[in-house]
Amino acid sequence: MILQLRCDPTLLPAEIKFGTYGDRYLFKMTHEDQSQEFEAIRYGLNDNGNQTVTLQVAALPAQVGDNILYAPNDTTFLVEHEALLATSDIIPLTPESRNSTFRRFHIICQEPGFWEYMRQYDEWNLLSGPFALEIEKQDAALEVYYRIVQCHSRSEIRTNAAVCERTERLLRAYRSSKWTESTRGI
Repeated sequence: MILQLRCDPTLLPAEIKFGTYGDRYLFKMTHEDQSQEFEAIRYGLNDNGNQTVTLQVAALPAQVGDNILYAPNDTTFLVEHEALLATSDIIPLTPESRNSTFRRFHIICQEPGFWEYMRQYDEWNLLSGPFALEIEKQDAALEVYYRIVQCHSRSEIRTNAAVCERTERLLRAYRSSKWTESTRGI
């Protein structure tokens, strides 16, 4: 979901004003004694031509509170931010990197080890039944993936930055589970 924050350009910190597309921030928005923190990815910064600028950030709807989502237009919020600069968390948003994530995920989906790994996220018991064919088990693992990553198809990895990021995090967690201390020979 894209949030548009309109403000006076003199109030916008230089870190955000001159930041790049895809920078990650932790925002804290306060309105009428209600405060909400959420992670967001910086998108565009537009000059409105009337002494205001609009900052666009992408955030997950589940992280943003209802007091922000359903606030009327021109509601005033106090906004604080903190840059999230951990290099291990930075997921590139280029089309090439999204295609790379899509290809890696497509290959990993065919591994029986991945199906077993997805059991820990399967709160719907989709992977618990007997399967006559391996393709049925792969489809069940994909359905679990769709539900935990909140997407409709694997192709959204290429078009949706949030889905791409969540998929990349899932792939990293799966790879780290495969390489335990015993398999490294330590």
